[in-house]
Amino acid sequence: MIVVSTSAEEQEWLTVHNAAVAARNWSAAGLRDLLARSSTRRHILARDGDLPVGAALTVVADAYATAWISVVPTHRKQGIGSLLWRDVNTWAIATGASAIETRVEATDASSVSFARARGFTVAREEPRLVFDLAAPSRSFAEPWLRLVSLGEDPGLIHGVYGVYGHTEARAHAIARDAWQGQILAAEAAGIQRTTVALCDGAVVGYAVLALLPTRPDVASHNGTFVHPDFKRLGVARALKAEQIAWARAAGFTRLEASSDPGNVAKMRLYARLGYRKTPGWYVMRASA
Repeated sequence: MIVVSTSAEEQEWLTVHNAAVAARNWSAAGLRDLLARSSTRRHILARDGDLPVGAALTVVADAYATAWISVVPTHRKQGIGSLLWRDVNTWAIATGASAIETRVEATDASSVSFARARGFTVAREEPRLVFDLAAPSRSFAEPWLRLVSLGEDPGLIHGVYGVYGHTEARAHAIARDAWQGQILAAEAAGIQRTTVALCDGAVVGYAVLALLPTRPDVASHNGTFVHPDFKRLGVARALKAEQIAWARAAGFTRLEASSDPGNVAKMRLYARLGYRKTPGWYVMRASA
């Protein structure tokens, strides 16, 4: 196993992570954002010869560790996951963490059993929200809003960052230019599509779709952000509706989103748009 330290190794790590469970694919921008705001972390990669086959990332905050452990399907049941877990657990204890949390796909019986065998129990379930793009949908247009793709007008990135800074406490952890560069690079690579909402020319919100190369028929919601002064005015609803319309026209068959049962407004919005719940993730916890 090696500690990830180069951009090439970071890409290998992403390849393993995304191959392990297609439904939780990360973008390079999303990974770098997480790394930028996580000073206490261990980022490791396992190889079989020159082939990357296992990946783990653990971050610690307030004596609490969050871990992502992945093994490509062709190399499961060969002890790689166990090696990664021992490394993660040993490191978490050394940093003073008292507990570890991980997410496991609810339908992945093998991974659930692996976690249970190592002392993890289910803390909560997070269903996946799914919209079948063959189903009809409403437009929910807001005449006072103009919706535009960031790819069509990259200059809007400055306003997008402004909204991000107002809505995310972690925004200070990553430099503005680096954050903007990551977003624009993801747009240019075709792995992300950002819809921007404008009022009188000013950016008041944006929403991101992750476009997964491993699942070409599925797009995943990857965050909706609305400036505090424009909340509860229909901005998020208009952004989601535009994403549905775009994905349908682009030939996708369904949209997916993570659920957060504690976020009542979010759950109501998705229900109103016609999303249904399906098995998603188990959030599992164990003592370090």
